[in-house]
Amino acid sequence: HGYMKCTSTDPIYGTRCSIECDEGFERSGASTTECTKSGTWTSDTSQSCS
Repeated sequence: HGYMKCTSTDPIYGTRCSIECDEGFERSGASTTECTKSGTWTSDTSQSCS
């Protein structure tokens, strides 16, 4: 019901991703997340469209 839109196809430091929901669906969770130097993502909640 949606897709991730990222600044890079590889999960490298600085990559930012946002979730885009299809028409009629609503996002739950954080709207964006970023890959940190340690290789983790800044958002610790799952993102989804429902």
